[in-house]
Amino acid sequence: MAVARSLFLRGVCSLIAVVALLAPTPTRAASDAAPNIGGTWRGTLTSKYWDQTSSALIHPKRKFKTKVTLTIVQTGDDPVLAVVIAYDDAFPIGDGTPISVSALSGFVGNFHLSLVDADPVGFALSGDVNGKAASISLRGVAATGDLTHEIQIKVKKQHP
Repeated sequence: MAVARSLFLRGVCSLIAVVALLAPTPTRAASDAAPNIGGTWRGTLTSKYWDQTSSALIHPKRKFKTKVTLTIVQTGDDPVLAVVIAYDDAFPIGDGTPISVSALSGFVGNFHLSLVDADPVGFALSGDVNGKAASISLRGVAATGDLTHEIQIKVKKQHP
């Protein structure tokens, strides 16, 4: 009896595994239950970054912290986002010309968002929107030929 039950459970598990493997996978999360996050957000960006040039210092790891303003453009419940990050203190990119603004694009869905940009800094950020769409937390990286940043951004929605 135990052998039959064991064989039955293995068969069921195998069937579930085959169904899971054959099921189509989405390319990105649907925007179900995601609030519109368009507007102005204010908070802090913190970063640890490394100088990757051959002229790097003996201790190439540095820290950077600044206040930021995110302007997020989202039309209705469309998951596509356009985001501008304005830095209170210029963001170091390593070539002697720090930047004061970055423009990113991305998607929001199921209380998660992802943002990317490639010019002049390669950004890849991912994070969460809280249930009331009042705060966003992002983590990720930014890189140039000279520096690599590990970034954390925490912002809250600003109301007019």
